[in-house]
Order: sequence, then C-alpha cells, then structure tokens
Amino acid sequence: MSNANHGRMVYKQTQTVYNRSNAVRKQDIDYGSYDSDVERQIRRSIKEVPYRDTRTVRGEVRKSLLYLMLFVCALMAVGYVLYGYIGLRSDINRKIETISSKEILLNDLIIENDEEYTRLMSSVDLNEINRIARQELGMVNPTSEQVVVISGETNDYVKQEKEVEGN
Repeated sequence: MSNANHGRMVYKQTQTVYNRSNAVRKQDIDYGSYDSDVERQIRRSIKEVPYRDTRTVRGEVRKSLLYLMLFVCALMAVGYVLYGYIGLRSDINRKIETISSKEILLNDLIIENDEEYTRLMSSVDLNEINRIARQELGMVNPTSEQVVVISGETNDYVKQEKEVEGN
C-alpha cells in the first residue's frame, strides 16, 4: 500500500449479509499500515448484530406484552384499593364531624339542664312547703312507733320485700 493511503481506510470489496431477514452490505476494511493495537481497537469497535430468529423475537414481544398487561392489572388493582381507602377515610372524617357536632350539642344541653335545675332548686322554698303541708294539709310528725330503722344497707337503694307491720 502506498503512503498516500496512510491514515485512511480503503474499502476493498463488499459482501451481502442477511440480518433479520434484511440484506445488509458488509464492507471489508483495508487497515493499511496501521499498527496492530489500532487494528485491534478498530475491529473491537465494529460490532455485528447477531441474527435472531423471528420466533425468538415474537416470543420476546409476547412476553413483553404479558408483562405490560400484568403491570396494568397490578396498577388497576392498586388504584381500586386506593379509591376504596379514600372512600373509607372520607366516611370516617364525616362520622368524626357528626360525632363532634353531637358532642357540642350534648354539652350545650347538659349546661342548659344544669342551669334549669339550679333555677328550679333556688325557686323551691322548703320552709314554705313545710308550712303549707302542716297548716293547710294537716301533716304531723310521725311517732316513734311509725319510724322503721333499716340497718346493714350502705347504698341508697332499699327494696321492700314484705309489708311493714303496723300499717
């Protein structure tokens, strides 16, 4: 090879190679007077795509579609679960708000009831009731025979099981 071609690649001849059922022209390269290291680097950088069988490609496409469908189904399932979760959270929040409003109403009613009880108790004059009962209705204090003492009970509830003698 002459010095004029030094540093340039010279194409010698072409070959027809079939890759994935397509005709591809492969050209042989005359590396001229390059040293062996450069030649090895150039040969390594040229990559040939290996021929792949169409059945293998179709199988990989089917497998990819299957994975895609599986991913879409998983995504839909996650979406459904999240939709249900959001619905439950909104129901819980709505019930919490209802409980809060009813607690406020209950507290208002308790305050109103306590105020009404205090008003009624302050309006009742026990001395006036005692005077009316004794003078107008004829009430008298009970005698010692009429008083029955019950012992042994510590609570405020007493149940009468039989008739008291003397009545």
